Amino acid sequence: MNTEELKVYTEQVKELETRLYTNKKMHKEHMKILDDSLISAPQKGYLVAPEAPNPEDYIPKFEEHSTIIYLIACFSALNLVMLICAFASNIFREGLGYILTVPISAWIGLLFLGFFTWLYFYCRISDDREHEVKIQQGQEKLRQAQEAHLKDMEHYAEQCKQYEQDFEEEYRIYNEDYLPKHQNVIDSVNDLYEDLDEKITTSLEELYDMDVIFPKYRNLVAISSINEYLMSGRCYELEGPDGAYNLYETELRQNLIINKLSDIVDNLEKIRDNQYSLYEVLKDSNRTIKSLSEEARKLNETSKLTQYYTETAAKAAEAPKIVYAYTRKIG
Repeated sequence: MNTEELKVYTEQVKELETRLYTNKKMHKEHMKILDDSLISAPQKGYLVAPEAPNPEDYIPKFEEHSTIIYLIACFSALNLVMLICAFASNIFREGLGYILTVPISAWIGLLFLGFFTWLYFYCRISDDREHEVKIQQGQEKLRQAQEAHLKDMEHYAEQCKQYEQDFEEEYRIYNEDYLPKHQNVIDSVNDLYEDLDEKITTSLEELYDMDVIFPKYRNLVAISSINEYLMSGRCYELEGPDGAYNLYETELRQNLIINKLSDIVDNLEKIRDNQYSLYEVLKDSNRTIKSLSEEARKLNETSKLTQYYTETAAKAAEAPKIVYAYTRKIG
């Protein structure tokens, strides 16, 4: 091949190598997007049962009566009884005239003791009655709450049954409808990339089978550099001391270029000056992958992906034309 034919040939090979690289990366990225978009299977939860009424919330609590005051009241009542008995005994022996001989202070003390004792026990009995009424009211409210709880539990049982039915239906739809559809999407997308991969690989093999490029240099990194040498006029042939192979090996030994694609991808800006052609195709590949990935995340949008498939398939189909033109020329 002359220099112009080598330019066309290496440009075509570089284009197919780039598309093969892009297709493999996009295939992996699209599969990851589809995996991430998979909705998890429905998880069975539970309904919180109505809380049973707590009797302590309904039965009132009262402060206990003071023991000291109670003892004082009992002592006062005892003294009152003893005094009354004493008065009655003396009146019985001495007659009613005894009443006139009792000091006023004694009568006042007797009245005080009587009033204090009456007041205490009156208040005590009133409080006990009030407490009893409140306890009965609390018990009635508790009974009503317990009846309401039974109705709530019946409703809860119905809700649980309905929840079980709804969950089973949701799980059935997930397994019988959603998962198969999602798998169909994965299969169709996977088939698309594999089909493109096969088309590109077939075209590349046809070009490489022409034995124009030495097998060692049949990769994206090397072919990009060789094409750049030819297009820039640094080389006019592949072999010989001034050929593209020799220049590539020289720059590789001098660490002017990098031949490991994984290192290049991680440090793309480092190759901008010495491997400009490769830098440009990888930048373009990254833009393509980014654009297609954004569309892939929308799931229902496929226009860019369809365009990508059509363009890539068409580009792969051009390779046989180059093979035919080359064969006819040398024939």
